Amino acid sequence: MRNMTPRQIQFASIFSLIGMALVILTHLIRPGLGTFHSSWIVFIFGVLPNFGAALSLPFLMIVLATRFLHLELGGRKFLNCFVVCLSVTSFGLTAWEVIQNLGW
Repeated sequence: MRNMTPRQIQFASIFSLIGMALVILTHLIRPGLGTFHSSWIVFIFGVLPNFGAALSLPFLMIVLATRFLHLELGGRKFLNCFVVCLSVTSFGLTAWEVIQNLGW
């Protein structure tokens, strides 16, 4: 087994930081959207934090999985772990948006 290379960790970290930056950017811009009349812009800034989280969580999980579960890069378990994490975060955050829009 081999651990993630520094370049792979850097790549995963950059994607995680981009996702977190989307969340922060949204929280800074959203309060000023009250006077903005475009419903698409308001909608995008309403769901952007969740998709930023969906972008960053799988890459964060890659780093944790290789560190603590000792998964081999390029191995079947590693790929399965990434696909499961990506699917769960995407499905969960999409379901959360649907629940909020339905008013439950």
